[in-house]
Amino acid sequence: MKIELSEVILKEAATITGPDSNFHKILMQGLEIKNTGLTPVYIYDDYLGTIEITTEEKISNKLN
Repeated sequence: MKIELSEVILKEAATITGPDSNFHKILMQGLEIKNTGLTPVYIYDDYLGTIEITTEEKISNKLN
């Protein structure tokens, strides 16, 4: 099942795990997306145990 994560949860996880964690890398990717004017969406796949990043605009097909 895929679950949308809030940025707040990722920030808390980044604080707990330290500056070299992948949570910081994910948040930096989200910041790059924000800098382009898009809205990042973080999705956790509990089957694979991974977090992927997409945009709200892509989900709602505003770019097509």
